[in-house]
Formats: sequence, structure tokens, C-alpha cells
Amino acid sequence: MVLMMIDWMKDHWKDYARQMVKSCDGKITSQESEEITVAVLHIDHMRSKVKYTKTLVKWAEDLQLGGRLMFYNHLILVLLEGLTTQVKEFIVRLRTQRVDVDSAGRSCKERMMRVLVEQPHPSSCKRYTSFEVVDCTSVSALEAVFKMSELSNVYRTELVPEFKLLH
Repeated sequence: MVLMMIDWMKDHWKDYARQMVKSCDGKITSQESEEITVAVLHIDHMRSKVKYTKTLVKWAEDLQLGGRLMFYNHLILVLLEGLTTQVKEFIVRLRTQRVDVDSAGRSCKERMMRVLVEQPHPSSCKRYTSFEVVDCTSVSALEAVFKMSELSNVYRTELVPEFKLLH
């Protein structure tokens, strides 16, 4: 097992070292995009809300993502802010790992999630430092979450036309 890990490190260390560069202030940074990305996901339904929510919060913490899991009536939205690679990893996990239960109570993967928006953050810095669950009681409360993250235009142009319940 240890020898396999050493061989893997030998094979992949060169690729990793090529991606790393020394920046002008002395910190090591990656050449990959360190851009702050924002994503808005629509989750169709949750049968096991507690398990599903717990899983999403844990993933966001693991990936150092900020944002909100928002519930309004039957609408479930996920707002993510973070580095592009972490946001993409969150989306991959959501599609490939078991997060909910089906009608028979068996664990299942998320098949009906849609990515509504995935773009660079307009202000290039995160507004949310943690990932929290928000039960919105009104449309204005939902809109306030997007205003807090400087995403009012995303709310108006992407979400309002998509969901009749927001009109």
C-alpha cells in the first residue's frame, strides 16, 4: 500500500509542480484559475431533508465554499461561492454521490439537479464565509440573499423568469 502511494506520488508530482508557481508576494499559488465563481443550483426535491442538508453543509465546509441552501415554498436553491475548482467539485459530488433516499427508502443520487448559473463572481470576492441553511418566508427574503452576495441581476435575469412563483 505504501509503495503504491510512493509510486503514485512519483508519477503525479511533476504535474503538480508544473501547476505551482511562485507569486510576487512569495506565496505559492496555482496557475489554474483562482477566480471566485458563483453557482446557483436548483434541486427538484428532497425526500430526506435532514440527511440531504447535512450532506450539503459538510461538502461545502470540506471544499471551503460559502453560500446558502434556500427553501421557499417548494423551491430549493443552492447558492455557492468559492474557487472555481471547488464549486465544480461540489457539483460533481452532488451528481455522483448518494445524497437522498428514493420512495422505497434506499439511498440514491441526485438526478434532477440543474445548474442555473455558473459564472465568475461579479465582485471577485466572496460575500459568504460559511454555508448556511435559510428558510425564506417571502420572495423578498429570497431576493435579499442574492442582494447580500451582489447577485441581484442574477436573481432578476435568471431566477424570476425561470420560476413563476417568484413573480
